[in-house]
Amino acid sequence: MLWKYWHTNWLMWPFCTLMMVTGLSGKRHLMQFTVSMNDFTAEGNTMYKPILFNTQMVRAILKGQKTQTRRIAKVLNGLESRTDGLAPEHFAFFIAPLSGLLYWKDIERQVKIDGKLVRPPYDPGDILWVRETWDRPSRGPFYYKADGDRRAKRPGRNPWKPSIHMPKEAARIFLRVTNVRIQRLQEISGKDVLAEGVDNGESNPTMGMRWENMQRIAFSELWDGTVDPSEIEKYGWRGNPWVWVIEFECCDRPSDWLSKGGSK
Repeated sequence: MLWKYWHTNWLMWPFCTLMMVTGLSGKRHLMQFTVSMNDFTAEGNTMYKPILFNTQMVRAILKGQKTQTRRIAKVLNGLESRTDGLAPEHFAFFIAPLSGLLYWKDIERQVKIDGKLVRPPYDPGDILWVRETWDRPSRGPFYYKADGDRRAKRPGRNPWKPSIHMPKEAARIFLRVTNVRIQRLQEISGKDVLAEGVDNGESNPTMGMRWENMQRIAFSELWDGTVDPSEIEKYGWRGNPWVWVIEFECCDRPSDWLSKGGSK
């Protein structure tokens, strides 16, 4: 199956690096390849995808303070993993539960579990349209909670509508994905906490490790506040789950995005 995937995608060859992987028994071998991060985002093939942010994070994006987001990589959590001498921020091994094979994964791009290719929710080059808390009274203009409540004051005013229900035509914030990687949640650095739009407000980078720790504490509190209480042990800060790290930059609204792509 791996050969078929590699063979049929011959255009990838110049960007690929082959690597041999040995299974737990030492008898099985798989060929995998890594793919350059600047590959295959040709013009005309851009994917438009929605992404949800809470009001606090929308405000951070609007202020230019947030350029990263972390999303739980549920398919990878619960699998046994090890680094086997390679730098953990670059490579990892996952032992697939069904086959018992040890799969090598390119931590920057993709993983194969039980013969199934697992990809991140977003890829470099994708355009994300932000779903945020919103309202549209009586088919008038759209309002956004992140801007404060600018709606006309009137009796019986409707509550804010949840971001999950925001339609495409209401989108005003667009993000271009610049990089995707994966790491354990607790591996986040103090600088990456800043890129997440979070600052502990009581220290600065010159304080060294103390600043790093205070940054992580601030981020851990924010993270745990977004996790379902029933899953806090598994996906909360202490659970230290695998997460996709999505890096992005703000971009203009694509002229063709409503007609060409994106989810409703």
